[in-house]
Amino acid sequence: MTQYYLPPPAPEGMPTGFQGVVSENYEWIPPDPANRHWVEYQEWLAEGNEPLPYDQLPEPPQPKAD
Repeated sequence: MTQYYLPPPAPEGMPTGFQGVVSENYEWIPPDPANRHWVEYQEWLAEGNEPLPYDQLPEPPQPKAD
């Protein structure tokens, strides 16, 4: 099952925070109804799921050395 994460808080001095969500693959998903990932996220929410806080996003895997 896909997991989504809330965006990080706005940097100090910025009036608004980031919009959209982050997927477990570190893909930024903007709040655009024409974006299929946003539509999938909305369907996921409608199923009763809730996004986790950004600070719970796991560290990305490190690239393998050649």
